[in-house]
Amino acid sequence: MKQFLILLLACSFCLPSFSQAIKHEDFKEIIPLLKGEKYREAFTESRRLLDSTAKDSSLLRAFVSYMSIISAAGMVSVNQMDREQFAQYAEGFVGQPLIMPAHPCIDSSAKGFNSFQFINSNGAPEGMTIATNSKATNILLFEYYHYDEKPDVSKFLGQTVRAGGFLNKVEVNPRDSGIWIARLYLRNAFTIIAKP
Repeated sequence: MKQFLILLLACSFCLPSFSQAIKHEDFKEIIPLLKGEKYREAFTESRRLLDSTAKDSSLLRAFVSYMSIISAAGMVSVNQMDREQFAQYAEGFVGQPLIMPAHPCIDSSAKGFNSFQFINSNGAPEGMTIATNSKATNILLFEYYHYDEKPDVSKFLGQTVRAGGFLNKVEVNPRDSGIWIARLYLRNAFTIIAKP
């Protein structure tokens, strides 16, 4: 299953897809909104795409699903959405695939924001990302990636990687604080080296 997902992901960047409802151009329109921290606009556009393509099972939907969750977390951080609304929305993605943007893979001792690292979880490597706003004043998402098979960590260190998996659980910060918004736990995770 994992190898199939990795192969499908690699092919999706090389071959046009004739069956997907979300187009690459649509997906790319959300990126500048997120980079500019226009969370409400990114949320509105990502949700519009997801609502209008409910039967789409392409990998682009997994990217847009992640974008929609992180834009909702961004809205919570700037008081445009409350925690209960966020929890209800994000939990609607449980069981669905998510794919995060490309990040540099760093050694876990570096403790970097907006990067990917492998941490030790009960004696096995687990992937982790701490996604923040541009000033790193708010942690939008802690993301934890649980692998079925132990990954070769040395293969990824120093590379730009992309990770994903199936959303297993959402844990929202119970305190009324914007320091961190939520934790996402993904199962059946994969990590690949991102194409330049």
